[in-house]
Amino acid sequence: MDVLRRQVDKVPLVVRLVFVLGSLTSSEEEHRMKIFEVEGALDLLLSLLVTHVDELLRAMAEAKAGGGGGDGKGEGAAAMVMNHPSQDLLVKLVRLLAHLAISSEVGPEMGKSPHVEAMLRLLENVSIQDTEELLLNTVSLVTNLTYYASSSSVLWDRRMQLLPLLAEMLFVENHEAVLEAARAFGNLSRCPQARKKMQDTRVDEALVMLLDHSDPQV
Repeated sequence: MDVLRRQVDKVPLVVRLVFVLGSLTSSEEEHRMKIFEVEGALDLLLSLLVTHVDELLRAMAEAKAGGGGGDGKGEGAAAMVMNHPSQDLLVKLVRLLAHLAISSEVGPEMGKSPHVEAMLRLLENVSIQDTEELLLNTVSLVTNLTYYASSSSVLWDRRMQLLPLLAEMLFVENHEAVLEAARAFGNLSRCPQARKKMQDTRVDEALVMLLDHSDPQV
């Protein structure tokens, strides 16, 4: 974490550091806690998240306005997303944050940060056709954070805004994304208002249809 703090502006190095940290925290609670216990570590990671979400969305807006190249604005924007340095970093960073959020110590603290609102902006503005891995990791992080149903949780407080964004993920071809979205709905359905919204928008019917999904994990 000390190296990451000192070299935070060197994106290629940050990508590698965050990837290593993500691998270390995939299954080891001890490693999650060691990162969490480093003073300022969580704030640093979440600040990186906001910085690079801003960078990616700014570049997407510019590409869609006509600077992305390709035969169409949509094609140019999609190509730009895949090649943008912030996209690669966010894939690894969001993966790391999702692993950290598994911890019952780290997850609730992370969920309180206003920086996690960046997840909503990613879901609103980036499609799975733009960057499949980033969207998959984003939904995974949202799922892990919404597990903690607390009034101090930013995403739990914005749960009604999350519902239509997650509903779109139930119909994508990526089975992992469908699975993560279904898990997120399981978390959000603990809220009576969310259950009513799911019924009104027929999300409940879509979830029933998933019982016949070809992937048994779903």
